[in-house]
Amino acid sequence: MTYGFIGTGAITRAMVVGLSDGVTDPPQILLSPRNAEVAAELAARFGNVTVCGSNEAVVEGADAVVLAVRPQDAEVALAGLPFRADQPIISAIAGVSVADLVTLVAPATQISRSIPLPELARRSGIVAMYPSEATAEAFFGRMGTVAVTPSEAALDAHSAVTSLIAGYLDYLSAVSEWFAEQGVPPLDARRYVVATFKEATAGLDGAVPFTDLADEHSTPGGLNEQVRNATSADIERLIRQALSDVLDRVSS
Repeated sequence: MTYGFIGTGAITRAMVVGLSDGVTDPPQILLSPRNAEVAAELAARFGNVTVCGSNEAVVEGADAVVLAVRPQDAEVALAGLPFRADQPIISAIAGVSVADLVTLVAPATQISRSIPLPELARRSGIVAMYPSEATAEAFFGRMGTVAVTPSEAALDAHSAVTSLIAGYLDYLSAVSEWFAEQGVPPLDARRYVVATFKEATAGLDGAVPFTDLADEHSTPGGLNEQVRNATSADIERLIRQALSDVLDRVSS
């Protein structure tokens, strides 16, 4: 299977690394020339990666095409490309529906949407996708765990949830920076914060409600209870509003 990528940004880079790094028999990969620096770096690093001269050449040479352009660029980037009727299309374009993709990639009809994340570079994490499509599931199965959602609306909700990642990392950054200001070496501070929050959810499978875990950490009159009481209401309100705003955006 030869995979062609239209768009060569951070997510494409993560997928290419996950497909190629340390893999005995990696697939052939064709990259569009957009973001020439990233494309050239990947081609120099991996022998299975080729940079094509145009998006048209990517589509012509690929068995399956991965779409990884920005939503606002999709219509222009995909216009006139020689997609084939039997060519699977794997879209990583947030907020562009299957119905809209049908028009953009005609005559191709084997279309799936997905939410790939940077963790795929380490062949880790979970990829939500819709609808079920064998080529796309096999593609992401090379890099992580695949979760097919029951509907396109559910996929959009998954997309909203993943939008919290950067904010969560900023939260941990604020914690570790405050920690370092108390005299702890910055690297030690970050390592302690990572280990502490990682272990808080280690081994979980989602069966136990998060509120139950929070209760376990909140000794009556204790320090966790103090912070929880001071912040939980505001955090819940802000997160719910942010998620609803993102869902409105990706569903429109």
